[in-house]
Amino acid sequence: MTSDTFLISVIITFSVLFILYYLNTSGINSNFLFGINFIIFSESIILTFFFDKYPFFLSLTLLLSSGYLLYKSYNNLNYDLVISKSDFFEEKMVFFFPYIGISLFFSVVSYEYFSDRKLSDDGLIVLVLAFALFFYSILSKNYNAEINFIILFFFSLFAIFTLPKTIYKIVTNSVGDTVSVSFFDEDYVLQTFLGQPLVFLLSALGYTVLSKGSLIYFQDLNSNTFTAVHIAESCSGLTSIQIFTSALISYLIIERKRLDLFFINVLLVGLFVSYLANIFRMAIIILSGHYYGMEILQIVHETAGWFIFTFWIFLFWVAINKFINANNLDVGIK
Repeated sequence: MTSDTFLISVIITFSVLFILYYLNTSGINSNFLFGINFIIFSESIILTFFFDKYPFFLSLTLLLSSGYLLYKSYNNLNYDLVISKSDFFEEKMVFFFPYIGISLFFSVVSYEYFSDRKLSDDGLIVLVLAFALFFYSILSKNYNAEINFIILFFFSLFAIFTLPKTIYKIVTNSVGDTVSVSFFDEDYVLQTFLGQPLVFLLSALGYTVLSKGSLIYFQDLNSNTFTAVHIAESCSGLTSIQIFTSALISYLIIERKRLDLFFINVLLVGLFVSYLANIFRMAIIILSGHYYGMEILQIVHETAGWFIFTFWIFLFWVAINKFINANNLDVGIK
């Protein structure tokens, strides 16, 4: 870090501290003051643990100072100013939604700006969650069930997609890197949970198919060659399964309003059905290449593959919806 950059960081830090001190001693609205302290506190966490470009002792000073002021302003909150009550989330929880939404918004903007200045899929997930939280009190008046589902759905996506990557980057000190990161070997996962089951299915049907890592080898009758196709993580269907899982979790929570054995059983069945649907989708894609060549395989992959998976999931969703409604009537859940 150059001396000019360090000087700018010092000026910014003490300017923010001065503004915080002034606002916290000026007697302004307690709820507004809490929001300001909450935003500065959340941003100081980002500076302290996610950005090595900012001097650590300066960000830590901001973190401790804003944390103390946040604690003090928390004791003066007026919960009567909540715009709308929710029949799903607790009123005290709803009160904090706008503050959490604003903090998430600025966290994403800051992170993406100092990373590569491009909005990633993970950033988009957090942004949608941030806007849903911020506008919850307004939208819940007319679209209560819908906005509850959106918040749960994108929170589940965040927990499944974004959070593991973030933890991995923190552990490996790779925050800001744009390359794909994971705690596990993606080739091993693809071969174990997609390649080998796919080979087993097609081999049982009488086809000659092999797998190695993320490569699937099959006989191309069109060119009379043994051809390999690479299954990238983005094309493996794992993302679709994760999205389906997030949607199913959100739907079950909204409909059941509790976590019980029924919830776990339906979730496990949903995961298994989506997994089988994905294997079936990949089998059709490989067979299209086997009979008609790589060009047709690519077309089926880009056009029909998602439809096949979606159709299977649609059938499951219709069946499970009837099952859940019947079970809710049995246990007295409205």
